Amino acid sequence: MRLLKILFVALVFATPAYAQSKSVVVEEAWVRIYEGATSAYFHIINKGEETDRLLEVSTPLADKAEVVSTRVRSGKFTYLPLKNLEIAGGGDERFRPGGVFVRLTGVKRALHVGDAVPLTLRFERSGHIEVSARVGNQLLGNR
Repeated sequence: MRLLKILFVALVFATPAYAQSKSVVVEEAWVRIYEGATSAYFHIINKGEETDRLLEVSTPLADKAEVVSTRVRSGKFTYLPLKNLEIAGGGDERFRPGGVFVRLTGVKRALHVGDAVPLTLRFERSGHIEVSARVGNQLLGNR
């Protein structure tokens, strides 16, 4: 029993140190449903000195979560899939409508304003970061 108490105390004190060691922070996560498409947006901040790469985004609520960049060609929007996205040390990347965002396809259930969508972002250096994105106003795209 004493050994269990020691392990518990060690785990409690070790966990914050691990969380603080991550140099990448993800803030302001939200989801928009617009014209039948579901997209996720957030702000990635790299507080470290070294470049990190976003390798993948996933959610249990969709078959696929793909990072894409918006391009306008001949007056039409096209979306270029990104294999990975570099965030320089001390830099940031804001995912937003009309820019870089996560396109969710094969959404498994109807989403409504206020629903939480769990997202897992996998980084080359920082590992997995889990965030909860709230569904914003579907008509206006408000967070």
